[in-house]
Amino acid sequence: MSNTLIPIFAQATPDQRIACEKLAASAFRGPLSEDEYVEREEFMRSQGLAKNGGVRTWCLFSKDDPNLILATCVTFARTLLLTDRSGSRVATGFCIGSVISHPDHRGQGHASKLLHNVAEWLDGPGNAVASVLYSAKEAFYARVGWKPFPAPGVEMFASDSTLRTGSDLREHTRSIRASDINELYRKDVELLTDEILKVPNEEHPSVLTILPTNDLASYQHARAEFQGLKIRGRTPEIKGALHTSNSWISWYHDFKKGFLFIQRFRIFHKPNENAGETLATLLHCAILEAQHWKLDVMVWGIEPSLNDAVDSLRHTVPGLGSKRHTQRRETISVRWRYGEDQEHEIYPNEYYAWS
Repeated sequence: MSNTLIPIFAQATPDQRIACEKLAASAFRGPLSEDEYVEREEFMRSQGLAKNGGVRTWCLFSKDDPNLILATCVTFARTLLLTDRSGSRVATGFCIGSVISHPDHRGQGHASKLLHNVAEWLDGPGNAVASVLYSAKEAFYARVGWKPFPAPGVEMFASDSTLRTGSDLREHTRSIRASDINELYRKDVELLTDEILKVPNEEHPSVLTILPTNDLASYQHARAEFQGLKIRGRTPEIKGALHTSNSWISWYHDFKKGFLFIQRFRIFHKPNENAGETLATLLHCAILEAQHWKLDVMVWGIEPSLNDAVDSLRHTVPGLGSKRHTQRRETISVRWRYGEDQEHEIYPNEYYAWS
């Protein structure tokens, strides 16, 4: 009698979903207990992004034991703006996260088979023009169809003395709260879309834009609030900083990785003004928020204004250190529908799009 497992692919049932979350907890729970991780996932299903199939759990399970999960992952809905020389259009996309196989059944290709089946769903019923994932295992994901892209970033860390400096930098800012996020991101989607569409079609390379919707930002904030309460005993209330110029940044407290990630920055400046100065002021607010929670700051990207802002802060804020990463840990990888090979750039490549 053969002991060979026969794997079956499907969207997880409610019972299987719990088994999937317990398996994922073994790799991704961080300081949370297994029960807290499962509780977190239940809480996250109440968020706006999760409505109407926006978040789905997939699994590869044993035919003989449906609760034996061989591999699992989660898909998160994204709204895309695709732009090339033929024009622009809004399309459906997904981010893939929490990919893991059962430790007792590794080396049997279950994760690859799972992702192959997920790709078929994306190409068919999911109607996804493209999908993305973020991982340090980009070589594995490249083998199964997700192509990695350059993923630079800047890390900033400061001594406690920084808390007592730079008050003059903050006099032109105020804190962003949860009640501000919806309107800021609604306007940001409009502005970003207009900026991209204003470039003449003949000058357009192929650009993949994950639109920065309120659902994406709020989903991350909800996760931070849950984990803040469980890990630190309180929830982070400040979500970013707004400058008197109407420039702003928002951030995400990652208590597992020890970083305050800058989700998104929207900088307004006149032609004769230095955007780096405004960004430096806003990043200084992020540094202070990070120190309050004993976190470092991480910004994705290498825009000239970002480099100028970091250099400015290093000269004006005592004890501030920085490190530029040519390839950050969370490499973004992209798969187009049917595995087509398309040359394109990702803009903007910022943290709000991560799940």
